[in-house]
Amino acid sequence: MSYDKNPKDKQNTPLEEEEKDEFPFLQETIKADSHKKNIYMQSLKIGILGLVFGMCACLGFFSLKPWMDSKFKEEPKQVSIPEDEEPVQDKVEPCNLRIVTPPELNADNFNQMMESIYGIAKKASRGIVSVESIQPIHIGEPNSSVKATGLIVADNNQELLILCSDTVCDDADLWQITFSDNKTYEAFLKKQDKVSKLAVFSIPKQQLKKETWNSLQIASLGNSNFVTKGEFVIAVGNLYDNSEGVGYGVINSNEHYEVLTDRRYNVLTTDISASASGTGVIFNLGGDVIGMINPGITKDTDTGFVKAIAISDIKATLEFLVNGENIPYIGIQGSTVDRKIAGQENMPSGIYVAQVQPDSPAMSAGIQSGDIIYELAGIPVTELQSYERVVYNCKKDQVVTVKGKRLGADGYVDIDFTITIGCNE
Repeated sequence: MSYDKNPKDKQNTPLEEEEKDEFPFLQETIKADSHKKNIYMQSLKIGILGLVFGMCACLGFFSLKPWMDSKFKEEPKQVSIPEDEEPVQDKVEPCNLRIVTPPELNADNFNQMMESIYGIAKKASRGIVSVESIQPIHIGEPNSSVKATGLIVADNNQELLILCSDTVCDDADLWQITFSDNKTYEAFLKKQDKVSKLAVFSIPKQQLKKETWNSLQIASLGNSNFVTKGEFVIAVGNLYDNSEGVGYGVINSNEHYEVLTDRRYNVLTTDISASASGTGVIFNLGGDVIGMINPGITKDTDTGFVKAIAISDIKATLEFLVNGENIPYIGIQGSTVDRKIAGQENMPSGIYVAQVQPDSPAMSAGIQSGDIIYELAGIPVTELQSYERVVYNCKKDQVVTVKGKRLGADGYVDIDFTITIGCNE
């Protein structure tokens, strides 16, 4: 065998190559583990980035949600309050009466009856709120407030609307409303009517907590045209300067009414006691609203008993208020001259003008006290209710013709007026 002088230059022998190739899996295994590790790290990075992106997106959404709600919110729906039908006296047909002996009553029966009535009052109270005005603070004077009972009357998809006496509107620009769950929210004045002494306040629905929303209910407005004398009723509200007052009694009169500018309201009187400044709502035994207790609506001196505006007579006014619209205005106070009175007094039938409001459209047109109006905007008006409906169907700045009669030296003569409808602001 020959001796190799330079073994470094000797090429690899097949044995060495075989030994070299004998453990190739070691290198492949190391590469595979490294590759899996890289995939795991990349997946982890992607997961972390996705989590961060998601959190940023959520924070961005919640921060922009109020702006998006105000920017892209739906238009409030128009609230419609239908008028009630007038009662019609049915012809009494003769019938055979069967005498029924009533069950014997005792104290337990009475307690059960009162518990049942209180249950009606408690359920109806879910539609009752307390409205409080926060008066401006003057230096040296204590902070003062005025409270009144409010009634939840409508929901226009954006706001909850509350009807209330306008006694809380004087000298105030901030109001708070407390619901039946004792939670209080800031409210805004939607519209005020100084003629009926009513106002509507609104609370954005998005401000109401779930607990409050679940505890309240929108009141059911009944038909006060069918209220009868002796009917049992429930009064709820700020009757005795207490926002949670409840009283029971009967209707003792439904024939009294008050004449206001361009309208007339029936007044329901009861034997339920209340303070002169008391406010509240009258419910029937079905839990329907039949009257709003509002101080100052009647010119009579205080009798210490609950008096309320019949709810059917203010539904047309209420529809304007809940929609934030101005009420059409002419500016007269009058009374109905029906055929019987016309025959007795030898005067035309129609609307007798008792008073004309200063600076009103009626005064500008030349209408005077003593005139009798029988047609407005081409529609005959024979009573105050029909006159009010025609006025409410007019629009601000609409020009209409009024036809009437005026007493002259030779009796009543025809007179025509051109009136530009105003609005009650």
